[in-house]
Amino acid sequence: MRAFVPLGLALIALFPPAARSQSLILYPTADTFADQSQPAANFGTSNELGFGKNFTYTPTFTVWFMRAYLQFDLLSIQLTGRWPTRVVYRWYQNRASAAGCLDVSVHRVTAPWAETGLTWQNKPANDPAVIATACVGDSSGTGWKEADVTLLVHAWLMGTSPNFGFVVKDPSESNAGAARPGFAHSRETGLALTPHLDVQFASRFGYGCSLRALLPITDVIAGQPKLGRYFVLGTTGLISGSAVGVVFGLSNTTWSGGALPWSMAPIGFPHCDLLVAPDVAASFGTVAGNGFDVSVPLPLANTLNGTPLYMQVLAAPPIPGLGLELSQGIGVVMRS
Repeated sequence: MRAFVPLGLALIALFPPAARSQSLILYPTADTFADQSQPAANFGTSNELGFGKNFTYTPTFTVWFMRAYLQFDLLSIQLTGRWPTRVVYRWYQNRASAAGCLDVSVHRVTAPWAETGLTWQNKPANDPAVIATACVGDSSGTGWKEADVTLLVHAWLMGTSPNFGFVVKDPSESNAGAARPGFAHSRETGLALTPHLDVQFASRFGYGCSLRALLPITDVIAGQPKLGRYFVLGTTGLISGSAVGVVFGLSNTTWSGGALPWSMAPIGFPHCDLLVAPDVAASFGTVAGNGFDVSVPLPLANTLNGTPLYMQVLAAPPIPGLGLELSQGIGVVMRS
């Protein structure tokens, strides 16, 4: 049984440069695009993905739309046993049409599709809700582009939404206004320029401590460290009845003019190291079971974008002689 406690802390300090997250790269298992100007054509073996609003000046000015479809297998994420704190879809814009750019939007696909069978005529339906947007089509802006698809991947992992991949398209598909298509390398191009998901996890550092064989282990188990939202910090391997607390720090390298880790031997715990500067500490009483979850809200403050937050869980078991137990350190990067 795990105790869940909401944390009512306002974390508003300015943090030092961002910590490096631990990450996993996922390449698509299928990618293709549909072209309204060639409604019966399939592009499943093309080395390019087209998306957004395209145009031609000859013989008259004409616009049409393209949609790019991608699918990813999440088994590699599931095998880690960890919860991703951020997932970014990245693609390489290999060419563009004119100066200036227009947004494309990412949407959840709601029906199955086949890479070598999809056309504009039979393209699958998609959820109209926009997952993310990115500006494409600028001839001076070729190179890597990205869109945050964290919430969509979370929904797939939780099983609240079936995984049929996502589509990248013009947000409104209206004939009015300017046109700027996006073009990206597909998975047929080779891994160096293949579109992919950059799956990021909380960074783990240092070592926990316990006089038992089992160490407390802490990780992010739900939510995301997004400003104005919350994430859940979960700890396992505790003894039921332990008094628990969490230290929140602005640094995992220095504290009060000294270096971290700091040996706790001077205060009677020679087997333990403090890994996080104790800038904020919160106590949560005792746990009923071997697990402890706490909800950590983040303020809606854009000045904190890209800054880290470090944490370590402390537990005092109810068994004489066990002293103090600490988890390893955990760090997240807050994003707007």
